[in-house]
Amino acid sequence: MSSPLFRKEAIENNTQRLLGDVLLIRPISFWIFTFAMVLLVAIVSLFLVFGKFARRETVAGFLVPDKGVVRVYAPFNGIIDQKHTIDGSKVTKGQNLLEVTTERGSKDSISINQQLIIRLETQKTNLTQRIDDEILVLDSEGNRLSVVLSNHKSEYYQITRQIKSQQEELKLLKEEWDKYIKLMKKGLISEDILNSKRNAYFNSKASLDATKRFRIQKKTEIANTEKQLEQSPLRKNNRLQELQHQYAQLEERLIELKNSRSYIIKAPVNGRVTSSQITIGQNVSPAVPILTIIPENTVMHAELFLPSRAIGFIKKNQEVLMRYDAFPYQRYGLYKGKIIQIAEAVISPNEVIIPIASQEPVYRIKVALDMQAINAYGKRMPLQSGMSVVADIILEERSLGQWLLEPIYSLKGKL
Repeated sequence: MSSPLFRKEAIENNTQRLLGDVLLIRPISFWIFTFAMVLLVAIVSLFLVFGKFARRETVAGFLVPDKGVVRVYAPFNGIIDQKHTIDGSKVTKGQNLLEVTTERGSKDSISINQQLIIRLETQKTNLTQRIDDEILVLDSEGNRLSVVLSNHKSEYYQITRQIKSQQEELKLLKEEWDKYIKLMKKGLISEDILNSKRNAYFNSKASLDATKRFRIQKKTEIANTEKQLEQSPLRKNNRLQELQHQYAQLEERLIELKNSRSYIIKAPVNGRVTSSQITIGQNVSPAVPILTIIPENTVMHAELFLPSRAIGFIKKNQEVLMRYDAFPYQRYGLYKGKIIQIAEAVISPNEVIIPIASQEPVYRIKVALDMQAINAYGKRMPLQSGMSVVADIILEERSLGQWLLEPIYSLKGKL
């Protein structure tokens, strides 16, 4: 019996086969999920490439005027009698600011002004006597130098004559030595006699050399003394001018005290008065400033103190975002500035006293302000010198992808 062409299992399987091809249909949710994932990957990729992340450094500082501040002092002690200005007012050069009286009674009913006059009169008398004494001392010094110079010259002439005598003596000794050499060759004298003549010659020569050196030294002394004598009138004139200047100052002070029981303090420059915490009846002294004036057309700038660990990414014209402690940024916002100067020397915590406390080395940075005033409640409020400020400086800006790959960059740099 012949075997069939196909196996029995194949024939049975073929009899149960469905008509047509199988078509796999994916649900709509699959396409939505796929599209969402592709979109998410694209968004994340764009965010990593174009998204920026900035590393900031927050530093503190204060405002200072570019022309500085002018501190006004009282020329001498007194009591404020009248006040012609208030804090924040504008003043012009020469304008009266304060009137100060110097008359104050003491226990013995003698005014302090009168006591000062008596004291200055005593100083004036003592200074007059001192000038006379200085003239005598300086004249005596000039006479002494003249005598010293005359003695030096006399000694110089004597040394010169001595040199001439020694030169003649040396010449004779040389001739005598030459004769004895000839006699020695003829056998008429002993070698000891010749040696004695030679020693006499060299001793005389050494003495002549020493005398010449002494003459050079004496010549130097003459030159120094002549120079001192020449400068003596100049020293006398300078010293007398110094004492006469002190005398003139005493006289000027006496005239001021005698002719006036009060004085007026005037504005030294055009500007705006600040820090005027003075009242009528307050004591003033030359050691303490009475008030300060910010010169006219002064521009405020910020001085920031940046830690040395963050100085590497700072450069000029870099933008700075600032907020003033006197104007909360939640209400008045942030204000821009631009770095215009970076100090090259670091400031150590114990090196210089700065208004901002710091526990680490810092660099001083100067920032130009975009605005010189704050708009508050419809009013323009100018920035004041000494205002504290906090600033954010962008040290470095990178994409998020670069930040994620930073460990690889670091590893590459080490390799």
